[in-house]
Amino acid sequence: MSPDEYLPALKSALTDYRFRDASQLGTRITPSQFDDRQIKTTLSLLRRKRQFAEIERMAASFFAAGNQAPFIRRQWAQAMLDQNRVPAGLDLLQKLLPEVAGSTEESEVQGLVGRANKQQFVAGGKADDLAAAIHAYTPFWVARKGDYRWHGINLVALVARGERDALGLHSDLDAKAMARAIRDEIEDNELGEVWDFAVALEASIALEDRAAAIDWLAKYVKHPSADAFEIGSTLRQLKEIWQLGTSRPELAEALLAPLECALLKQEGGAIDSIEGSPPKVTDKAGFQSIYGSEAYIQVEWMDSLYQCCRAVARILHARTGKRLGTGYLVKGTDINPAWSAQPVLVTNAHVISADPVDQAALNPQDARAEFTRLPGRPVVALGEIVYSSPKVRLDTTALRVDPPAEAAVLEIAKSLPAVPAQGEASERLFVIGHPLGGELAISLYDNQLVGYEGDFVHYRSPTEPGSSGSPVLSRDLAVVASHHRSRDDLQSNEGICVTAIRTGACAAPKP
Repeated sequence: MSPDEYLPALKSALTDYRFRDASQLGTRITPSQFDDRQIKTTLSLLRRKRQFAEIERMAASFFAAGNQAPFIRRQWAQAMLDQNRVPAGLDLLQKLLPEVAGSTEESEVQGLVGRANKQQFVAGGKADDLAAAIHAYTPFWVARKGDYRWHGINLVALVARGERDALGLHSDLDAKAMARAIRDEIEDNELGEVWDFAVALEASIALEDRAAAIDWLAKYVKHPSADAFEIGSTLRQLKEIWQLGTSRPELAEALLAPLECALLKQEGGAIDSIEGSPPKVTDKAGFQSIYGSEAYIQVEWMDSLYQCCRAVARILHARTGKRLGTGYLVKGTDINPAWSAQPVLVTNAHVISADPVDQAALNPQDARAEFTRLPGRPVVALGEIVYSSPKVRLDTTALRVDPPAEAAVLEIAKSLPAVPAQGEASERLFVIGHPLGGELAISLYDNQLVGYEGDFVHYRSPTEPGSSGSPVLSRDLAVVASHHRSRDDLQSNEGICVTAIRTGACAAPKP
């Protein structure tokens, strides 16, 4: 595949959030055929959708093909930082610094050195790392060289953080004076690049100017260049350095929730590690500024999504604690009207079954359900099986359970979403589960509905081992299927339609 064929195909795949397709395209190129402009376009497209592992792989392939341009190694290092491999990324950046001295790359590399030290401070809380980050950002701000406003606003945030944490760094820099100078320069010169809006947003936070922060937030999120990478970077800064959730709670809802929603709209992120039950969003000023009358719909959807997480459990082995799958709670009557309304836990038969033919990972008596999104992460035993369909049929098991009081139950879809006709907008499905046995995660991208095959639905929503038994939700957050397996032949995943599960369960005896 030539560069002229690859780049449009890559852009199309990323625009549609077909990230696996984007990665496969990269295996079909000859890296030595790409010139610097084509390489920059490739890495930029991948970065905007936060495809950091693919950036690293592509940068390495261009480097191995003989192109050792500093911008390739700089983006390679940044991809390492974004994958939290900070020591390796910092080492590469420090080796690059002498080579880029005096060039346009120097500002970028020096700024990333600051970011690496900033990440190390966030991870370890060491004053030395904060001091090193401040030291890295200072030269270009003082000299007003390169992208100095980016360096300057990081200095503002880091100096303010050092003062807030009383780390005794004794900086001569005045964070508020710097913030005022930066914002005044952006306003006076009517600067309109996407990062100018992000910088002005941070400057307004430093100046404790809530109204201006909300105004700049709206301009930033609506900017045509504000993609997943940009919004994700700003969210990280506001959470990790400004600590809006703890140090500035009056700004947290007004700024963080709308930014998180904007990231969902770009579908370049995923929600994980949702601790406990997030409070209802009461400060809707940021939403109203960005979305107008749609603000309330966005807030309600996010609240509902968080609530769904309280119905999903990680399936464990009672004695070993081994993590073996996912299950979810629904009302018994929603599966079979003859049952009681008491919740039942639904998972795959290949996860839990009493039938040896299913070769299940667990017998019912050995299974436990851990509700990781509830306070204290309660673990409960599972009761008898009330319905089971073999792995080779509907691969479904429903069990009695006495769930924690704080648990939620999911709604069952009354009908299945239709496959869009040619030219219509894609129908998206969302999978909530415990991929690789880890923390709860929600697929929010590359998740188009592909089609139906008998009792099964196919979709592109990314999954991993451990997702077996996860609920597959429609756009209105109703269960349309239970995740079942991947289908390599179709380049998609497969779930058992809830309509088929209900039909089968209605033949089961009343529990």
